[in-house]
Amino acid sequence: MDYSIHDALRAGFDKLVFVIRRGFAETFRSQIGGRYQGHAAVDYAYQEMDVFTGGYAAPAERQKPWGTGHAILSASRAIAEPFAVINADDYYGPHSFATMRASSPRPRTCHPARYAMVGYRLRNTLSANGTVSRGICAVDARGKLLGVAEHTKIAARGAVVEALDAAGRSVELTGEESCP
Repeated sequence: MDYSIHDALRAGFDKLVFVIRRGFAETFRSQIGGRYQGHAAVDYAYQEMDVFTGGYAAPAERQKPWGTGHAILSASRAIAEPFAVINADDYYGPHSFATMRASSPRPRTCHPARYAMVGYRLRNTLSANGTVSRGICAVDARGKLLGVAEHTKIAARGAVVEALDAAGRSVELTGEESCP
């Protein structure tokens, strides 16, 4: 996360919104968030299991937050400008932040119909230490995103990449697919 934040600040992003669990807030603010005071505007949002769920109740045994889309909704009160989303446990590299910053509309105001996403070649995101889950992007000839289909248990088997689709069916991929 520190490397990605460093790259984002160098690319011109000037605000950080950390989406965290409320019970972890004080520890996070003191040990992590405080390091960025003076380098960027810092805000916090809390991802609550029962907010933005349309009345759907989480199973009692679920402890993990809902995911990236839910995190963005949870941060919506703190976002009034173009923004980029990262996961703290992934490294994106400086080029990704420069690309996202360059795609931001000017002046720095949100435009409801303008979105961009940095995609990575699936083969370059696989692990030698087990399977991964990824969204596989469908794009048109101009690179416009048409949809993202979640795949799990993705692993390279020689020249072929095997995965399970959202229905749990085994599928074969090329590894050249784009994923966020």
